[in-house]
Amino acid sequence: MLRYLRHADDLTEGHLRWGILTNGAQWRLYHGGAHSVSEPFIEIDLADILHVPGYGHGSQSLSGDERRHCLKLFVLLFGRKAFLAESAQGGTLHDRALAESRLHEERVATNLSNLVFKKVFPSLVRAIAEEAPRAQL
Repeated sequence: MLRYLRHADDLTEGHLRWGILTNGAQWRLYHGGAHSVSEPFIEIDLADILHVPGYGHGSQSLSGDERRHCLKLFVLLFGRKAFLAESAQGGTLHDRALAESRLHEERVATNLSNLVFKKVFPSLVRAIAEEAPRAQL
């Protein structure tokens, strides 16, 4: 899918950035700007949510309200409106979600870095120094 999206990006001069891959039951949404196949995609198992016979991968434990919520989420993410730019908001729903996701990722990385270098690493160095005070640095 990512190779297809890269090719489509070239042909459309950057206007096609999203791809949907489905077998009718599972629906995946891919972003053409993904740098590798290891980057995530969004997947919704619509057949499971709708209790289509022969599909049962886990939503049996969902309540009716949770299943309705999942269906609304499917319509929100895969519906036409999610792919259209909103002039007031600047970009599509997916563009805004990606931007927010990247901000969250930066915050988590910064917080983790601060935790490791300001708390964990100094404690580790002190513990090693206490255990082996004569060891060479």
